[in-house]
Amino acid sequence: MAKFVAFLRHDDASRVTPQDVIAFKDHRLKTIDPRSHKPISPKTVKDNDLAGLKTIFAWSVSNQRVATNPAAGVTLSRGKTRRLRVTKGFTDEEASAILSATADIKPSGEQPCTFAAKRWVPWLMAYSGARVGEMAQLRKQDVRREGEHWVVLVTPEAGTVKTDKARDVVLHPHIIEHSTYSRLSAYPLAQD
Repeated sequence: MAKFVAFLRHDDASRVTPQDVIAFKDHRLKTIDPRSHKPISPKTVKDNDLAGLKTIFAWSVSNQRVATNPAAGVTLSRGKTRRLRVTKGFTDEEASAILSATADIKPSGEQPCTFAAKRWVPWLMAYSGARVGEMAQLRKQDVRREGEHWVVLVTPEAGTVKTDKARDVVLHPHIIEHSTYSRLSAYPLAQD
């Protein structure tokens, strides 16, 4: 919204027209992202900029702040993303390089749990298929032992989960074995 107001050079919602929203959309598509030095992606414009404007103006209409939603109906056809690789995931060589690099991580002044996460999150992802955020947000209470198996609970209570549904993930014995003999064993999996 702040970018939209800066683009319009006013903050009077009653003066906003569909043409203003379209002009802003076109402007955003030409804007260079200062972090990546590439144009803002159509996905970002559609899913963030336009979706945000539609939501705010819909609320404004519902609360009788404006008569109509100028962003309603404004969309962006993104087309299919070009796939430059055969596989979506990592190749065996890439996965091996990432996992091997975790052994070379040295503490650099961060908290012990941050250091341990740098070491363990890639391994947990590799053996579980879970997303980085799902593994990074694990809490002590999300790790438990059931008989001979260690289980982690991936739950939206801890943070973002793709399906918004909790699920148990049984940890592969190799993870447990590796953690037992690792020089990082001072930072066990069940630590916060």
